[in-house]
Amino acid sequence: MEMGTGKTRTMIELTKLRNDYDVIAWIAPAALIKDAGYVAEINKWQPTKPIVFFTAEGVGSSNVKFLELSDLADKKKVWCVIDESICFKNLDAKRVKRLLSIWHKFAYRFILNGTPLTKGLLDLLPQINFLHPKILNMTESQFANNFLIYKKEGARGWRQWSKPANEAALVEMIRPYIFDAKLDLDVEQEHKAITTNLSPIEADKYASVKGEFLAKYDNEDDIDFFSMMQTFQHFYTQNEDKDKKLQEVLQEIKARGEKCIIYVKFLSEVDELKKKLDNFVVLTGQEKGDVGDFKGDADILICTYGVGSFGLNLQFANNIIFLSQTFDYKMKKQAEYRIYRMGQERRCNYYDFYVNVGLEELIQKSLEKKENTLNNVKNYIKKKKKDEIIKAL
Repeated sequence: MEMGTGKTRTMIELTKLRNDYDVIAWIAPAALIKDAGYVAEINKWQPTKPIVFFTAEGVGSSNVKFLELSDLADKKKVWCVIDESICFKNLDAKRVKRLLSIWHKFAYRFILNGTPLTKGLLDLLPQINFLHPKILNMTESQFANNFLIYKKEGARGWRQWSKPANEAALVEMIRPYIFDAKLDLDVEQEHKAITTNLSPIEADKYASVKGEFLAKYDNEDDIDFFSMMQTFQHFYTQNEDKDKKLQEVLQEIKARGEKCIIYVKFLSEVDELKKKLDNFVVLTGQEKGDVGDFKGDADILICTYGVGSFGLNLQFANNIIFLSQTFDYKMKKQAEYRIYRMGQERRCNYYDFYVNVGLEELIQKSLEKKENTLNNVKNYIKKKKKDEIIKAL
């Protein structure tokens, strides 16, 4: 079900159609389970059976929580729900191995997701195997042999490569187990890219930081490119031109009498925004503001991507500012659907802020491909274009 189509309510209504089970085991990322609004949204639809919540992280990292889940399935007839099931895509992850070891203990099994894969077809294998291994009846190697392309090197060289011609065949195999719902709102969406420039002083400082970082490495192969990009982006993302243009956008939104959500990547950005803005609510991993205040009197909700991208129903707002960009395409799409969902009646406006440096150009090009951008960058690096990335930075 596409994001915004109400999969939570649909699942609760489904649980009401049967009475031959005892309890619902609801598994989701910790960011959702720990959010009171998410749990309230589930309970709002009045499930007729008790719900026991488990975090995806807890199932993988805590022996106590995993045994609690397994014991529950031994003693009770359980209806199991995995929300945001894309967090169970990695066959090597402990949480995936553990759930696949006890799939048979659950009387009913459901997976919920608006984006069922982010890297490739292999993401679907563990999710479908949780429903029932005989749906595909394949090992990882057999799945790869049927649907993916092997490379000559590496034990698992197929992970990043797929056969587009076989995608339709795979969908047909799993179609009887899919409930598909599209989001068709009579609401416009407008995206506006806003480029900001470093001042001469800011540009000189950025060049100095970049030079000092790269000078530490004699061999480019020793560089952790993602850490490097994180370091550089953290340095340049706050600049005077961005502050000025942000205030201009906020004034436009306020003049329309509308609310706005600002997404940022770094907590340091949150700290700076708190100094410069008024009448806001903050929602991060460290600061849990009340979204009810944002729905009420507050004009602005400041969020970090990881916390504010999942499980929030914010259709009473219709403006999102992506003040700093993320490489994770899925995370950004999740954020967009916080306002573009059932109940939205106004045009949704998205403002993408970019800084005029080479790294931001790479991010922008990757996002435009409508794929998981982190994976795109990995492929880009693997194709031995490291020198081009360094030059672009």
